[in-house]
Amino acid sequence: MKMKRTLQPYVAKDKIVFGYGNESLVRSLPYTKKNEELVKKLDRYDTNDIDKYTLDELNTVKKWAKKGLLTNNQYNDDKYSRNINFFEWIDISENTDPVKYQQQLSQKEVLIVGMGGIGGNIAEILTRLGVKRFILLDFDKVDASNLTRQSVFQEKDIGYSKVLTVKRYLKEIDSSVGVITIEKKITTKQDLDEVYKQYDFDLALCCADKPEIVIDYWFDDLSEKYGKPFIAGSYASTVINYTCIRPGKTESLRKFYSENMITDENLLENKAPTSIIAPISYMAAGLIAYRAFYELVDLRNEIPDAIQIDLLNWQVMCYDLNE
Repeated sequence: MKMKRTLQPYVAKDKIVFGYGNESLVRSLPYTKKNEELVKKLDRYDTNDIDKYTLDELNTVKKWAKKGLLTNNQYNDDKYSRNINFFEWIDISENTDPVKYQQQLSQKEVLIVGMGGIGGNIAEILTRLGVKRFILLDFDKVDASNLTRQSVFQEKDIGYSKVLTVKRYLKEIDSSVGVITIEKKITTKQDLDEVYKQYDFDLALCCADKPEIVIDYWFDDLSEKYGKPFIAGSYASTVINYTCIRPGKTESLRKFYSENMITDENLLENKAPTSIIAPISYMAAGLIAYRAFYELVDLRNEIPDAIQIDLLNWQVMCYDLNE
């Protein structure tokens, strides 16, 4: 084991502080010359170099490991090295092997319904994160308006199947990724139920906007029926949001919506047109993918089950859905 370099320890008066700049990560040790020297030694030598450490130092190291200050990270330049450094950084447990979180991601399968302004971008992000298995569902073809907000499509893709285009794109990022494509329009809960019956995925992402609202309720019902978590995520002009439902742990989506949903009443006869630009689409996808990441690994899970961010005024609303 070595000292976690990602926590960048420094001396502040009578303490050695770790994780400065991120309040939830900050830990400290009493400042003594002895502790300072041991911190520096742990950066130079692995504890496997037993001749470099006294018995007293090794006993101290064990205590520091329980505070989440030590790691077995090799700090190399392998493909997922930056991911692994990040996992090390945010892990406040006594786990010393951040590689295990990368391994967990590689063993997960994710269902993404809807390859619109969010779904395709999420698929790309999760692929780069290290998820290796996907089920992608959409019935639509790529059109020109998709090119302004979706990284997975190009001009040459216009007119072609969205799910097949995304599959090709993901495999260009990582040829080892397994992608099941379903070209189907979900019009009833039974349509979605058939997907739940057939595939044994770990997490479902509802990125479809039709049928409006009701498709979120279908996911809610099937999440409870099959005991699988799901995330409903979307944007509305400048507002991005997600709601993560975990059966047996959170309240239902129906209950949450009944207490927090904004009315859809409108004085105009014509429905409001889609209003979106790439930065907002990308931020929504990143926000949802980040929540998905926490659902797929056994790391700290203290981020909100539901969040809404208004990107005009940066107002953030967080919700705790724990039962």
